[in-house]
Amino acid sequence: MERPVPIYETSDEKWVCVVAVSDAQFAGLAKALGNDGLATDKRFATADARAKNDKALIAELEPLFKARTAQAAFDALDGAGVPVEISNPEFVFDLFNDPEMKKRQWIGSYTHPVVGKMETYGLVWDFSDTPGKLWKGPLWPGQDTRALMKEVGYDDEDIEKLITQGVVDDKSDMKST
Repeated sequence: MERPVPIYETSDEKWVCVVAVSDAQFAGLAKALGNDGLATDKRFATADARAKNDKALIAELEPLFKARTAQAAFDALDGAGVPVEISNPEFVFDLFNDPEMKKRQWIGSYTHPVVGKMETYGLVWDFSDTPGKLWKGPLWPGQDTRALMKEVGYDDEDIEKLITQGVVDDKSDMKST
């Protein structure tokens, strides 16, 4: 089976994604899965060799993953310093209830003036020297119509006329929190 990302099915019918790029990571993978010989097999000893022998490597790894649960594979590989994740197609359904995501501010909430409390993706990047902060929700169409039109040269009378004619929308009376 050809696949663009190295994912392997486990005994509990879940999938594990592994990205062992360096030779050291691959050696850790081989040891963690109980087959040290893979790391010294000339077909897999280097990244170039593994790329050339991808199908053979997949054939060797599939039964090793199939012999354990996704969590057991994750624990073994993660403990060996191998980049690994359990693939979860329902991740997004649990995302907004995940305390760690909220703690990291990857999920944020704000009060929308019309629909009430909204949760959305928050800070997806974390810069150590310039940490981000969630201040408020996003702008909505028409929120700053009057101020923006004044900024580009319209006077109050012209703005009011355009709003009345439905040319532009004004939602400046809605307050964000």
